[in-house]
Formats: sequence, structure tokens, C-alpha cells
Amino acid sequence: MKNKKELHPINKLIGILLIFLLSTSMISCQIFRLSGENDSEKKTEFQEKLNKKNYRLKDVPVPRKFKLITKKSFMFESTGTRAGNLVYVGEANYVNVINFYKDNMHSYGWSMVRTFEQKSTLMTFQKKGWITHIHVQPDDSFVQIDISIGPDEKIKR
Repeated sequence: MKNKKELHPINKLIGILLIFLLSTSMISCQIFRLSGENDSEKKTEFQEKLNKKNYRLKDVPVPRKFKLITKKSFMFESTGTRAGNLVYVGEANYVNVINFYKDNMHSYGWSMVRTFEQKSTLMTFQKKGWITHIHVQPDDSFVQIDISIGPDEKIKR
């Protein structure tokens, strides 16, 4: 009979420890879940900031209501240089988008070097030290615009 009384406080202690461990693990799971939600919220907030900034280049216009496709776009900028490819999609008339660039790029200091039209249109513009290629592609009622920009370095032979 004495052994049962001695085990009883130990069982109580084990029970208290188990309750403590379970509650601690539940709290830590809750914290990790909240942390995951915060990460998701931070990613969404970051994405919204990118879309507000829209990675628009100050000297290359983009037609209204075109959305940047961040997963297909990248930009590298450092002191004195920039290079990248920005991809936009919008609901627009293909010919109107081409005319938009032909009519507006000169206002930003660009001059047309060449244009190549077939199923899509590739336009190349240049200004002192810079070159940009604008590729306009129709896709049903949508148009995709790829804008590539980088330094215009003449290859010396």
C-alpha cells in the first residue's frame, strides 16, 4: 500500500509535465503558424509595392492599364548602369500599342534604330549610351510587351 502512495505524487508530476509540454508545443505551433502568416503577408505586401512601383523605367513609357508580370521580369541597376527585361500584359489593340511606341519614344529622348514586323513586332530604340528593344506580341485580345534595356556598347574589333 505504501508503494501506491509514493507513486501517486510521481504520476502527478508526470501528468503536470505532460500538460506543460503539450501546452508549450501548442503555443509554439501557434507562434509558427502566425509567423508563416506574417511571411505570407510580407510577401503580399512586397508584391503590392512592386506593382505600385511597377518597375517602370522613367524614360520608357508603358501604355495605361498594362500590368507588370514580375515572375517574368528582372532589373539590375547600379551607379551608372542598368539592364533588364520587363514584361507587361494588357488588354489592348496590337496596332495601337505599336503606334504608342512609335509616337511616344522620341518624347523620352529615344530615336528608332530599326523595326521588324511579322507575327509580332520588334522595335529597337537608342539614345546616348543606351539601347532598348521593345517586343510587342498579340495574344487573342491581350498584348504582351517585353522591354529590354541595357548599355549601348559598340563592339570594337
